[in-house]
Amino acid sequence: MIKQQFEKVVNEVISGERYTLFGFNEFGFPNAQHVVIKEAEVKKYAQYDYALYITFKPKGKRTWYQTVFTPRKTLVIWKGWQNVADEMYATDKIAGIVTQTSYSCFDEKYLYQGLNSVSEEPLVILNEDYYKSIEDFEFIYQVADAKGRRFYNDISDLKKEYEETGILQKTNVRKELRGQPTFKNLLGPMWNGMEGNKHIIRYEG
Repeated sequence: MIKQQFEKVVNEVISGERYTLFGFNEFGFPNAQHVVIKEAEVKKYAQYDYALYITFKPKGKRTWYQTVFTPRKTLVIWKGWQNVADEMYATDKIAGIVTQTSYSCFDEKYLYQGLNSVSEEPLVILNEDYYKSIEDFEFIYQVADAKGRRFYNDISDLKKEYEETGILQKTNVRKELRGQPTFKNLLGPMWNGMEGNKHIIRYEG
């Protein structure tokens, strides 16, 4: 999958056009760059059979640089110069109280924080774990509504009680949510942490 995404960059990037690159810096914290890309190519790098080479010029600079992305690195590319949330701290406001949370280095939450901050669909998302399907995980389903809070170990039990309206098809959400069902009169799905090795998928009525 990653090699196909590398090749997509090579085939779709237009020389001289503006792009936004988003990933992790050497310390494992989010970093967004506005660049003009000159060219992209896929070829061998060190022990990797293939890697993505991008020649680019940062916004406001005259010098061209080349960087290499291996299959193990994370990179998101958008067309145009986008305003991406690349702060080290996540800010939430609940009931008038503002809290700041910092994640550990290379935490995938930074990836989703950046993806959710841009309305435009990215050209590519280069991340090995991002393309895992929901079949790779185990889930517990939680519903919180006027009847209280209930848990379901099997999605089929939830479907017996609520009318299914479709599946979540967005690409800029946690991988555990993609492909999860949506239901009439329920808000969700939402990721609500872990219980043991199972992901809790929450719906609210």
